[in-house]
Amino acid sequence: MARRPRLHRRHRLRARHRGGRRRADGTRGPWLAFTTEHDEVDAHSTLVFAHAPENLDEKRAIHPSHWFVRAEPIPASRSPGRSSRSSSCRRASPSPTATASWSPTAPGTATGSAPTWTVWRGERPRTPFDRPLPGAVGLSHLCPYDWEAADGVRGGSPHLHLVCTEAYVVTGGRGSVQTLSPDGYRDVPLEPGSLAWFTPGTVHRMVQGDGLRVTVLMENSGLPEAGDAVFTFPPEVLADPEAYAEAAALPPGGGPKARAAARRRRDLAVEGYLGLREALVAGDAGPFRRFQRTAARLVRHRVPGWRELWRAGASAAAARTEQRLDALADEDPAYLADATAYEAAPTAHGGHGMCGHRDEYALPGTTLPYRGE
Repeated sequence: MARRPRLHRRHRLRARHRGGRRRADGTRGPWLAFTTEHDEVDAHSTLVFAHAPENLDEKRAIHPSHWFVRAEPIPASRSPGRSSRSSSCRRASPSPTATASWSPTAPGTATGSAPTWTVWRGERPRTPFDRPLPGAVGLSHLCPYDWEAADGVRGGSPHLHLVCTEAYVVTGGRGSVQTLSPDGYRDVPLEPGSLAWFTPGTVHRMVQGDGLRVTVLMENSGLPEAGDAVFTFPPEVLADPEAYAEAAALPPGGGPKARAAARRRRDLAVEGYLGLREALVAGDAGPFRRFQRTAARLVRHRVPGWRELWRAGASAAAARTEQRLDALADEDPAYLADATAYEAAPTAHGGHGMCGHRDEYALPGTTLPYRGE
């Protein structure tokens, strides 16, 4: 598999095909080229596939073969493997996708010849991020835990995110969200219609008042579920990555064991949180800043995986917007032919999240299942 530059603005698919047609949709040709921008170095790269001379005559071609070229979420090209089948296609998006089927080489024939191509600009193989919510945000519903903590407050596990901004839209009940940040401690009231959000590095603790229910909008869908969150455990736990991982993990599935583990985790996070809050209120931001730095070290090893999720999700969503703007500027709004609507309902209810019981949607690339990482 050949991996192309990750940032694929202004990508182009070019091919020579019959009848002087401009587009490659549903045609054959002696060569195929795919050009896109680099993300970090140089300017562009171009990948070219061409027939061997003996394959130019379809009747005498040694072995027709099929390849796949895609522009998103990460530009790539590959052979489909030892067998494939052709499928119907339609024009789907302005993202150029070239596809063709591959047949194994016949016994006794040469194996080094270039393939024959059937290419089209159209529907690409599905990826987990094909139908993201606007901006590729994550979405879930949350009801804070009703368990009383050591300070007499009922609610969730205090924690922060390192990369993602999070927002609460209150849909029912009353409560609050307590936050710690370099500018101090706040207790923000929540009631129906309230909107509260906080940036990376802000410790937040959701507090249950009376039937509080919140819809959570999370930047960079998939990152928090992949570990972009650190609990405010006491310093001795944070200093030991293995001890932290053990304290943060929940047993698989639900039931009494998961409930007990979630409550222990919440109580340990509150223990560390109360010390941070006390210091901040007294004017000492040192412990809080040390916690932020420790949290960053704990998740550093996850960054490569997060980067791939971001590229395939939020970054690709932004790139699609640019593609549409380019198409409109070129008077080629073909992507509008794919206009449609989707609907979904929660497929998991009452899971043990960080802040409370969480309802999730089985929509890959929208809200991934939370596994207590």
